[in-house]
Amino acid sequence: MLPLLFLMSCSSKPLVEPPADLIAEDTIVQLVAEQLVIESTVFSAPPDYDKDGLTRAFYSQLFEKYNVSVPRYTSSLTYYFADKERMENIMSRAKTLIDQRKEALPTQ
Repeated sequence: MLPLLFLMSCSSKPLVEPPADLIAEDTIVQLVAEQLVIESTVFSAPPDYDKDGLTRAFYSQLFEKYNVSVPRYTSSLTYYFADKERMENIMSRAKTLIDQRKEALPTQ
């Protein structure tokens, strides 16, 4: 899903109207950060894992946690990522959030 949205972000000006139920940008940053962690986790799972089932379970938990539906998330991402500068800012903030969470983990 995310790679497709990157391809749509060719312009620095928004190409889409904001949806009526637009998710706040700060929340989108958190969702994208968690989405990146999910994708990394699924990618790293052993080959014999049910990666489709794992992906569905993770995303179900993610959307439930933030009380967001898939269509609402997709339409909000489409809106935000239509603006290249905003998309880059969201991705940068998501990476920073992931890094902060990593630093907060206990070291072994």
